[in-house]
Amino acid sequence: MKRAAEEDAAAKEYQTILISEAQTNYDKANENLNLVWNATSKEIRNQLLDEQRIWLKKRELECKLDSSNADNPEVYRLNCEMNMTTQRTNELRQKIYYLEP
Repeated sequence: MKRAAEEDAAAKEYQTILISEAQTNYDKANENLNLVWNATSKEIRNQLLDEQRIWLKKRELECKLDSSNADNPEVYRLNCEMNMTTQRTNELRQKIYYLEP
């Protein structure tokens, strides 16, 4: 009985660590996205603003839907959002490069 409780506690602690790690990675990806976004001119940001708002909503909904059947939905959602954010950061860099004079 005691061993099962210890294993359960270890499993819960492990899930907490996975969530914390995923949150940290997601926060870093968001930080990079914001750095790229804020490094360009207000004019270019205005050109991309509607597209960016749509992308933010898409990221949220897509990852929420995709994670609903996962073993650990929170970790899956955070990893999904981190991956999409990293991809979007690269897309924004390219778009900004072509829009800048």
